[in-house]
Amino acid sequence: MPFKSEKQRRFLHANEPEIAKRWEKDYENEEEEIKVGSTVITNYGEVVMVDEIDNDSDIKGRPIYMGTDKDGGEHILYPDQIHAVTPEDEDTFDEAVKNIIESLD
Repeated sequence: MPFKSEKQRRFLHANEPEIAKRWEKDYENEEEEIKVGSTVITNYGEVVMVDEIDNDSDIKGRPIYMGTDKDGGEHILYPDQIHAVTPEDEDTFDEAVKNIIESLD
């Protein structure tokens, strides 16, 4: 989904309906599923390999993603903190990072 939040989606539908409709149409099937082994880039620029997914603990019903970055730092992420995803079958962590960065251009 190209919208950063539900609030932004509502705003665009109210103020820029043509753009909102185009985004809804263009990106309707583009949301990527995050699985264990996927590499994600967070909204704050960290690249994290997902090690575990908890679908039961969040009070709002959101999945919680736990993973590590290249330096071994541990991260706990919610879906709204993830900017981009690469599939879990990437050859290496560096290759995944390169592909994520290229997809953002």
